[in-house]
Amino acid sequence: MNYIGMKSLGMKLSVALLFGMGIWLTGCNRNNEPPMEIELPVNEQYLTANLEFSMSDEVTKDLIKPWANRQCVVNSLAEIPDDPFGFDESFYKINFKYNTLLLCYQVHDYNVVSYTNRYYFNTVEDTYNWTIRLGINGTINEGDERESVILSRYALLVPKLPADANVSVWFGLTDHGWVWD
Repeated sequence: MNYIGMKSLGMKLSVALLFGMGIWLTGCNRNNEPPMEIELPVNEQYLTANLEFSMSDEVTKDLIKPWANRQCVVNSLAEIPDDPFGFDESFYKINFKYNTLLLCYQVHDYNVVSYTNRYYFNTVEDTYNWTIRLGINGTINEGDERESVILSRYALLVPKLPADANVSVWFGLTDHGWVWD
């Protein structure tokens, strides 16, 4: 074999070796671990209910306090809470044999201009997670003192959850009215 033939054979072996190593390395990168998060279906997203009230209104403040940062997992008609908003008939028509109603209450002082939900299962922590993403534009109060605040109720209807399900609710905020000047 002459020098050119040896060089050609060497190139072919080098290419074959690199190709083989590439296949071997991609094979080593595979893992059989489940994904950390699994997106879950949502059966119904309800409009947010809002109640703005004056911070000087002690009667309303006392009514609102028990609902601040409260979360409810509702699996039957009897579990629908008696909250300050009340529920229209669509909530009482829910078939709880196949559905679970998730409720979350939040007290805040910003103007919400957009609202989206994300619902997923965290396989590492074994939790059902509801992320409420709010697009905001400033606050409802111009000065430093809060004259009024808002109680919001968020509601999501999901496929029936197991009785022992661990549900976590998370909030994400995006300011749509950010001024860079």
